[in-house]
Amino acid sequence: MFKASEIERIRKLRKVPQNELVSKIGMTKGGYHNALKNNEFKTSVISKIAEILDVNVGVFFGEDDANSNVSSGNYINGDHYQAKKIRQDGGEHNAGGGKSIEKLENENKWLREKVSYLEQRLADKDEIIKQKDELIGMYKDRNTK
Repeated sequence: MFKASEIERIRKLRKVPQNELVSKIGMTKGGYHNALKNNEFKTSVISKIAEILDVNVGVFFGEDDANSNVSSGNYINGDHYQAKKIRQDGGEHNAGGGKSIEKLENENKWLREKVSYLEQRLADKDEIIKQKDELIGMYKDRNTK
């Protein structure tokens, strides 16, 4: 099922200004907000948003983020990345085409930020579990007396 809310979550995570996204997808700000509110975007717009945010379209349909960004061989997010090899004469040649090293570095930075964010969420949930365990312990003590 399509989740328009994921667009905003990922946009914020990627630090893409809303005005920039709206402009690049060719919508008005009001039209964008209505589409978000009504959970209705044209498939062509969803594809364009995924491209701008550099994610697999599947993340907007409930696919696990981890599964949508699987790296295999020279592919990341389905794009062939650009690896440069040094030739014997000192020059460089592109070993694959596709993503540049700079884009990979940006993606790496984004993934590190995401890991940090998820680690914080996990720590927050651990704290909630600890508090609930303490509460359960208090109820058990009270009921055994």
